[in-house]
Amino acid sequence: TKNEGLLKDYSGRHHLNNLQLYETEKSSHPENDIQNEISSLDNGIRFDNFLEIDDYPIPKILYESDNLIAIDKPPHIAHHDSETEPGILSYVRYLQSQSITNSFSYKGRIHGVHRLDCITSGILLLAKNQETASLLSQKFRDKDVTKYYVALTSKKPKKKKQGWVKGDMITSRRGSWKLTNTRNNPAITRFFTAGVGNLNTIGIDQTKTDEDLLSSVILPKTMILFQPLSGKTHQLRVAAKSVGLSILGDKRYGDAIEAQRSKRTYLHACCLNVNLDGEEITIWNPPCDWFESFGCENDPTIEEALIRLMNKHCENEKILLEMNKSN
Repeated sequence: TKNEGLLKDYSGRHHLNNLQLYETEKSSHPENDIQNEISSLDNGIRFDNFLEIDDYPIPKILYESDNLIAIDKPPHIAHHDSETEPGILSYVRYLQSQSITNSFSYKGRIHGVHRLDCITSGILLLAKNQETASLLSQKFRDKDVTKYYVALTSKKPKKKKQGWVKGDMITSRRGSWKLTNTRNNPAITRFFTAGVGNLNTIGIDQTKTDEDLLSSVILPKTMILFQPLSGKTHQLRVAAKSVGLSILGDKRYGDAIEAQRSKRTYLHACCLNVNLDGEEITIWNPPCDWFESFGCENDPTIEEALIRLMNKHCENEKILLEMNKSN
């Protein structure tokens, strides 16, 4: 099913039955500009029209103040509602309405100020009031938010191990995007790579037949650290493909067979820093369960590769301080 392979280490599970679609207030900002949209949800909406969804994880709260909440968004949950499944804002609002859910004690209105792709996990900011939503949205537009993403790929760098990917993005076929050589309103991404070595795998038979391999895991060879300086749809996934390092598990921009054999697309928003009118918000949120996805037992290889990349290439001292404090 669509939700197979959801992360196992979130703070809880919840069984969704009979949800009804939220009505969301649409932003006046262009929909293609991820950072410009502000989506709001009203209180008191009923939930009884969604199809049954099993095994939805409850997002962990990473940070909370009087003005905002930061959650660890699970993969496989879209930003907007579909006809059969809730988007992340509606799902959070549903959790707020449940008395049995202690994770979301805040019951007031929430506003989305940026998006993560359906396949992407990690830090997602939700404002508690319109003023904070507008301020954060402006911060994203003005590039006053420092954020890093981490990804895994089964490839090794052939073109370059680090650098910039710049170019305008235009729609392609079937909802995909592609880079162009023009730079009128370019997507700008800085990236760095590091090998992850040989993972200490358990229970993986590398001598299986071709038919058996369809259900076995693909091991990553390289970690990619992204620093996006713009917020375009599918920006990091397209950037990875353009340098020959398509993200492991990405069915749209990578290898379809690899995607079939992967539990998820390995892209995660791992850290963020922004100053919100004197409120310094710094969040370090590494993908703590990735090694388990590959049948590895207490293998620090992936986490060590990320910390090595961050210490070498991250220019934000507040993020580095938070990272080193957590390790």
